[in-house]
Amino acid sequence: MSTPSPARTGISAALSITGEIAGALMQLLLIWIAAQIVWGADDPDDETLLRLLWCVLASLYLGATIVSLNVLVRLDVPDPRATRVLVGHPIARAGSRRSSPSARACSASPSRRI
Repeated sequence: MSTPSPARTGISAALSITGEIAGALMQLLLIWIAAQIVWGADDPDDETLLRLLWCVLASLYLGATIVSLNVLVRLDVPDPRATRVLVGHPIARAGSRRSSPSARACSASPSRRI
């Protein structure tokens, strides 16, 4: 049996929490821009600029997520308690694949897996 790794402290814990918060804010910003595209842009030029802004921000967010996940996978250190609390919160888990009824149905019946 292996010994548990020490929990993250100091700068790594602060970076982890900052990353979680920045990710949530970026997702809210992308949703707001998408709402402006759908319901707010009357001028075609404004709509084009909003779509361009959305694509650039979404691409940067995706790139940052990929890089940060690659770094985190290589670290053998558990997440700080605050990150586990945020990720395990019922509101955060509401959109999780594990908590959705269709995911539970698929995992309960191996023949229904896609």
